[in-house]
Amino acid sequence: MTSSSLRRGWCPDLFAPMEAKDGWIVRLRPPLGRLSADQIAMIAQAATCHGNGVIELTNRGNVQLRGFARTAVDSFAATAIGAGLSARSAAEDHRRAVLVSPLAGLDPACAPQTFPIARTLSARLAAAEDIVGLSAKFGFFVDGGGYFPLGGLPGDLGLLAAEGGWALRAGGWQSEALSSEQAISALLGAARRLSEAGVEARPSRDTQVARDVLINSGLSARHCREPNAFSPVGSLPGNVNGIAPAFGRTDAAHFASLCACADAADDGCVRVTPWRSIVIAGAPPDGFITDPADPLLSVRACIGTVGCVRAEADVDAVARMLATEWSGGVLHVSGCAKGCAHPRTAALTLVAHGGQYDVIDGPPGGAASLSMQTLEQVRALLATRGAGETQE
Repeated sequence: MTSSSLRRGWCPDLFAPMEAKDGWIVRLRPPLGRLSADQIAMIAQAATCHGNGVIELTNRGNVQLRGFARTAVDSFAATAIGAGLSARSAAEDHRRAVLVSPLAGLDPACAPQTFPIARTLSARLAAAEDIVGLSAKFGFFVDGGGYFPLGGLPGDLGLLAAEGGWALRAGGWQSEALSSEQAISALLGAARRLSEAGVEARPSRDTQVARDVLINSGLSARHCREPNAFSPVGSLPGNVNGIAPAFGRTDAAHFASLCACADAADDGCVRVTPWRSIVIAGAPPDGFITDPADPLLSVRACIGTVGCVRAEADVDAVARMLATEWSGGVLHVSGCAKGCAHPRTAALTLVAHGGQYDVIDGPPGGAASLSMQTLEQVRALLATRGAGETQE
């Protein structure tokens, strides 16, 4: 690791940790979203021995550990690589990180080829050393639909189950149906073109980039349909359950309890989703949300002043209080304008500022419709306001 990789202001990973108020943050990308019992136990032990015990799930399906001493980061990286939780280089680890429909192989409505295609794509991306220069936040995916509907997975470039095959999806655009081999080859070619264009070329952020990369691949381009609403928590197809820690955060002891769930699964794994939830077999362990109607599921909140020097409020505590008073879709309570917990548009965004809150009808960093509101003013606003839920 170089000193330049340790600067602030980007998403950390195993090779480029980030220093926070509560210590160093390291992030793991579970291969294809799967974690075995041994891997779960290793993560929980590392969080206890090297960190402050806090483990977070991210909206990229990653697992983040907080509070590390800087001297422990390198040894943990070696352990994680040995446990199969990371490739041996940052570039390969980033390329091979493919989000896959969490119910692949379980949900009969999810395309049956989903997981095999994701495994093949991940391996071919890992070997594609000429795909360089993509944004560190660039995301690949394989979306088989089903209960977690088509278009539900976040990302820049991926494969989408389609009648007669698989479509290449770039941001909000998709191609015609291709065979699985054609689709994988088209994605690799599109990734090479985007890597040549540089880190700003992200289909999920630029609709023109998204359309152009399909057209320049010799494919058609049409808008993707919006995904249907769903809950990542509760009883799910395949005789499994979705569970979630509040705001994506749990502790090492509760995380370790997932080992029994992995042992109960036919494939010996739990599945981490990009909605900060976990798909498990067997009985849900204590300490996780299991009711899809739990109001905490409608609220997003960062760690706040407990762990971040930029935060201006203990937004975790505030968000827990406001959850019971809000019923208008996704409420985002952010400790600062960066909006790490939910960078997309929510039904309502509250940004802490000098002990008060700016109210934003849009993504974090947008213009405030109301500024410097006290917590009591915010509560009064929530009591009178409702909005349609914004799909993530």
